[in-house]
Amino acid sequence: MHGVMDLKILMDHLCLNEHASNIEPNSVYLNFRDMSVNTKTLSAVRKYLSSSLNFHPNLTTLNFSLLDKGSCKATYTVKKEDLNGHGTLHGGMMSTLLNSCADFAAVSQNVGEKSDQTLSFNIQCLRVGKLNETVSVEAEIVKLGGKVIFLEGSLTGENGKLLAKATQTKQVKPGPHPWFV
Repeated sequence: MHGVMDLKILMDHLCLNEHASNIEPNSVYLNFRDMSVNTKTLSAVRKYLSSSLNFHPNLTTLNFSLLDKGSCKATYTVKKEDLNGHGTLHGGMMSTLLNSCADFAAVSQNVGEKSDQTLSFNIQCLRVGKLNETVSVEAEIVKLGGKVIFLEGSLTGENGKLLAKATQTKQVKPGPHPWFV
């Protein structure tokens, strides 16, 4: 990856996605190297992260490089308040990053037209993350059914080694996703 830039910085370097024949109304798809972000989805996610509904304010510092069509990729720099008593990235924060990224991937699939709720979330913590390390979190839909969504996610360190992996099962619910209303 070539590094993630905030969308505000990207404005001078953006181009419309010429390959998107099914662009959602009122949405713009942005590409920059390996970046594909649906701005309608990103706007809803940023609104949620800035609201009182977001229980972890540090998530507002996620830098998204992919947020579209059932996939989410972002980076996050580990902060002091994310550490456990051993001085390494807390397993609960690993869970929060993986769970949130999976939620964002699910929302990006239908750009908020449908809602969902988590039925199960499983994580395996394999290695530790360190203070000030920039970790990468990814999640994608691996199977999309009419009533159930199956997702997988991974959290990797700066060295490319896998820190944690997760699976999530979500129930599809009728009606628009609350972040989009």
